[in-house]
Amino acid sequence: MKVIFFVLIFFFVGWMAVTLTGLDEYLIQQNRQDYRGIKYAGSVGDEKIDRQLYNDRLRLAIQRVSSQRSSGGLSSWEVEQLSEQVWSEMVSDVIMGKELSSRKIGVTDGEVVEYIRTNPLPELMQEPALQTDGRFDYDKYMSALADPRMAPLVSELELDARSKIPNFKLFMEVASLYKLTDN
Repeated sequence: MKVIFFVLIFFFVGWMAVTLTGLDEYLIQQNRQDYRGIKYAGSVGDEKIDRQLYNDRLRLAIQRVSSQRSSGGLSSWEVEQLSEQVWSEMVSDVIMGKELSSRKIGVTDGEVVEYIRTNPLPELMQEPALQTDGRFDYDKYMSALADPRMAPLVSELELDARSKIPNFKLFMEVASLYKLTDN
């Protein structure tokens, strides 16, 4: 009889601990989100796109467009258009990632360095600190890249290069499959 009493007390205390901490509601909510698809914005093939990642990218796109305007806010139609654009970009990223992976297309550090050296971003070319007599100065650009204080910029340029180079390689690989003839 004492054993049953202690077992009941143990389960009662455990149940109270789970209920009072809110753990039961959290677990139920997670299961519902998985079940209803709330956890994912959608899927491409067998790969699911996380809703939080989608929401973060949409929020950044809205902030970017809003900051470029003097009037500030966006209409619901514009937000819907941005939403479709972000979704399309995410779907394209998944498809491109699968294709790049299947073709084993990667990027070397040397390719990244060469890309950064030879392809300054248009925004940087307009930067007054990188100009001489109103024109982009390549030597100033190279000096800026070598400056340790510019490490965050170089990291951003590296991320940009690592995302663009594989796509370019894939384009070149596909384009080389077809030849134009006079006929």
